[in-house]
Amino acid sequence: MRWIFALLISTTLYGQSSSLDEINIKWNKRTLSDMAAQLKSELNDPKLYYRDSINYSTYLEMLSVDSIDEISDRFTFLKHVSLFYPGFFNDYYVIELTKLGELLRTFKFIVEINGNNTVNVYGFWRVAGGWESVGIRKGIKLEIRGLNEILVDTKGLNMERIIVTQFKGDNVLLSKYFGVFALPGGNFIPKVLSMYLSSYERYDN
Repeated sequence: MRWIFALLISTTLYGQSSSLDEINIKWNKRTLSDMAAQLKSELNDPKLYYRDSINYSTYLEMLSVDSIDEISDRFTFLKHVSLFYPGFFNDYYVIELTKLGELLRTFKFIVEINGNNTVNVYGFWRVAGGWESVGIRKGIKLEIRGLNEILVDTKGLNMERIIVTQFKGDNVLLSKYFGVFALPGGNFIPKVLSMYLSSYERYDN
């Protein structure tokens, strides 16, 4: 009986890992393809933001679409979330950013859609190769506009590069990149960030 129990555990963990692999690859592919389309539509604009975006997209080529990098931010994040929230999420967004300073601080925020204009927000930051919670806020009144409706603003409010991705179950629907000073106000992204990062508190309105 003991070996049957061990086999069941091994099979469950393998199935979960296989699913995470698929989500990770889909996420990387969607980010790169959507950024390429975003840059193509903005290529003729001479502003610094677009040149910065092109340089950053070159960096993002490090996101593997053929194999799993088990120490990457995204894969370790997916493993952490699936461990502590085994039911995972159905309809949600992930906001990613890295704050620059004496120490790099990488954050990811899950915005889970409840309906009735309410969301649950889960904040995480990367510590010593793993992830720790920076707080959960549930039942927050927040209107969510589609990412395609949030237009890049070259006089935006963010000092960090930000990537926002929309998920539905295991499917990755859309990914959008905002270079430095490219994120406009008046949408859910700065409002979520203001819940956790003091530099965004003035945009909570």
